[in-house]
Formats: sequence, structure tokens, C-alpha cells
Amino acid sequence: MYGGVDSGDYWDVKFATRVKEGLGMSPMTGDPALFIKQDEEHIDGMLGAYVNDACMGGKETIQNLTLYTLYKFESKPRV
Repeated sequence: MYGGVDSGDYWDVKFATRVKEGLGMSPMTGDPALFIKQDEEHIDGMLGAYVNDACMGGKETIQNLTLYTLYKFESKPRV
């Protein structure tokens, strides 16, 4: 369906949509590959995306969302 040239862009759009809508995270103004999830006063979690990989951390709710995100994108947890 998508050629080799388009596959990276397609993945990036799907991933960014999942991070924004599914996880409720917002991209940072200075770095669009860095997302945060915050309540009124504190940051609950942070995600950094690089090419087709991501590193995510935060409170327990963010950890649970991370596992679901790994499942959704057929990824494996880091060791």
C-alpha cells in the first residue's frame, strides 16, 4: 500500500497521532519530537521519539500506557 519512500512518513503520522490522541501528550514547542503529559502543575510523563523508535517514562499510569503503545505498534520493550 505504501512504498519504501512513504513508509517513514506514514509511521511518523500514525505514531504522532497515537501519542497526541491516545496518550494525551503534547509536543514541546522547541522540539516536536519531545512530548509531555502533564496535569495542572506537574509533568506525569515524557516521550522522546527518534526515527521509528521512542523512549518513554513517567508515573505508573504512563508506564501502563507505554505497554499498550508497544502492543499497538508491535514493538518490544527495551532490556
